[in-house]
Amino acid sequence: MLHFLVDHADNSHHAVRANRLVGWLQSGWREYLLRRRLKATVYTLQGLDDRTLSDIGIDRSEIESVVASKRDERRQRMIAFGGLTPRG
Repeated sequence: MLHFLVDHADNSHHAVRANRLVGWLQSGWREYLLRRRLKATVYTLQGLDDRTLSDIGIDRSEIESVVASKRDERRQRMIAFGGLTPRG
């Protein structure tokens, strides 16, 4: 009987570690996809002419900072509504 309890506790420990690993991989994958989307947004905006950029209120020199700041604002909104947990 003791052997069963030790095995059960050992399996539980492995399950916790496996869940942490899966969570870490999922988080990493989400960050990777987000970086790709942000990079695609930058490339798309860089492909626009100056007049179109002006019409949407962006100067060519601001493209990367605008995209980055929008990401930070979106991340803060998601944290505020429980969609993400802040990284420490």
